[in-house]
Amino acid sequence: MKLVEFADVSFNYDSSPTLIDINFSIEKNDFVAIVGPNGGGKSTLLKLILAQLAPSKGTITIFGDKNYKSLEKLGYVPQFTTHQHDFPLRLIDMVLQSKLRNNSFFVRYSKQDKERATEILKMLKIGEYKDRFLSELSGGQRQRALIARALIDDPEILILDEPTASVDISVEQDIYDILKELNKNITILLVTHDVSFVSKYVNKVFCVNRYLHAHKLDDLTDNDAQEVYNKSMKMIKHQCGL
Repeated sequence: MKLVEFADVSFNYDSSPTLIDINFSIEKNDFVAIVGPNGGGKSTLLKLILAQLAPSKGTITIFGDKNYKSLEKLGYVPQFTTHQHDFPLRLIDMVLQSKLRNNSFFVRYSKQDKERATEILKMLKIGEYKDRFLSELSGGQRQRALIARALIDDPEILILDEPTASVDISVEQDIYDILKELNKNITILLVTHDVSFVSKYVNKVFCVNRYLHAHKLDDLTDNDAQEVYNKSMKMIKHQCGL
């Protein structure tokens, strides 16, 4: 089942082409890594999927709908570096923020909302910190909090923008292990600069630099330099010209 499909999609900022003739499909339970240089169009690609931008040319189909605008089935996890860490907000309240669009001006969360938020925080191994302020959490805990907020609406697709950019390697692996477990029920799409690290988790790699080349991981060959890395990882060697 194709959940996302791009057909001959291009996007221009003013007269400058950012993405050109993009074609790909994402199927249920795919785990896709988007890689490419800074300024190559990775963030623009995410914004097109999230309907924050409209294509200059071509067709985008989400869940079979060419006019899909709802975010209820799409969970989005930004980089935590874009947030103010010292804002006086408790972890549980941050997770519940996703429910604000369904509430009145006066914030009142249902019992079910609170129970679901607590359940997700426990699943992500940060349940014991639910009443702490964000400023009291580590970078890895804050990143899990963002994932929790995206999961509270039970999305079918989870989109992450460099989810491990500000954490150390041990936390990075822990987060990817969590995403691998979530991938049993959720389709995952993430932007990363470290394809050698995520290659043991993903099944597709999208190389983006104005153009997009989509690769299935099974079609890519192991590099002889694999021994430099953990044996459970794959080095990716391919010729896409990007």
